[in-house]
Amino acid sequence: MDDQNTADLEFSRIYSKTCRKIYRAAVSGTASMSDADDVFQETYVELLGQLRRGRKIRRPEHYLMTILRRILSSHYKADPVTLSTDDDSCTEHYLADELDIEDSIITDSLIEELITLLKQKDDTVRKIFYLYYSCDLTLPEIASELALPLGTVKNRLYRTLKELRAYYKEGLE
Repeated sequence: MDDQNTADLEFSRIYSKTCRKIYRAAVSGTASMSDADDVFQETYVELLGQLRRGRKIRRPEHYLMTILRRILSSHYKADPVTLSTDDDSCTEHYLADELDIEDSIITDSLIEELITLLKQKDDTVRKIFYLYYSCDLTLPEIASELALPLGTVKNRLYRTLKELRAYYKEGLE
């Protein structure tokens, strides 16, 4: 097996073990979900490049967090943080795959409508949904990750769930 194949296999192994934690850190450290996607991707592109150059990574999670911090630092030095409300890169994934509003069957069109509603929410709400439903963080952990008061996290999550449930029930009638 050549060096590139070995590096690609090592990359796959590291990625499968670290991707959830690194993405969670990217979401927590950025102003929008699209920024999180970009930073996450840049982090793993750099890892793959290093592996293909023959670098041996002893502590992959720590190494990736170092890369992530550096990318976040350089990203926000170049671009001041601004909150975006038109980002929809991850919303569909975590709502369609993870959010179970009711035990009933939800039609594809209703899921699309619920995703559209969630996309209209600010990035903080979307980050809370992602961290809660995709990363299985508790509300106190989310509050800590996003540096928000616990009451704010609860309020945003429960208020949005109430809106989605009301919309869901309207769609069934």
